[in-house]
Amino acid sequence: MKAIRNMLIGAVILSVITLPAYAQDTSLFGVWRGQVTMPGAGGLQVLISMEQIFQPNGQFSSITESRYGNGPAAGRMIGALQEQGTYQADPNQGVLSLHIMKHTATSKTTVPTDEYDHYHFSSPDSFVMQSLDGGPLITFVRAQQ
Repeated sequence: MKAIRNMLIGAVILSVITLPAYAQDTSLFGVWRGQVTMPGAGGLQVLISMEQIFQPNGQFSSITESRYGNGPAAGRMIGALQEQGTYQADPNQGVLSLHIMKHTATSKTTVPTDEYDHYHFSSPDSFVMQSLDGGPLITFVRAQQ
């Protein structure tokens, strides 16, 4: 009995040692928030804030807002974007595929599109994403599961 118990404890310790903590739960389900600052026209900075909601049924929605980060217009909203659609995540390839069925920018709605992003988990509550087309690295943190 003691030998079996020791083997089980050894197996549990080995599994924890071999897998980094973030590899134990890499579920995208929940609410995620991210922010990035990018250079804008005339030396102004643009602060882009995003919230993404991934549901277990493969549906997602996101809200993106951009505001001036400095200068006389600091804090003023530049624009907003809402998206809804479906997603598939391939953690082995590190690719997040978004099929955007509804894309509304401020007051304009466009046709469905597809978007593909690289992503990887840096912890159970944080992942980094970048579009396959390039652009900034954006760190998202879990706001709610």
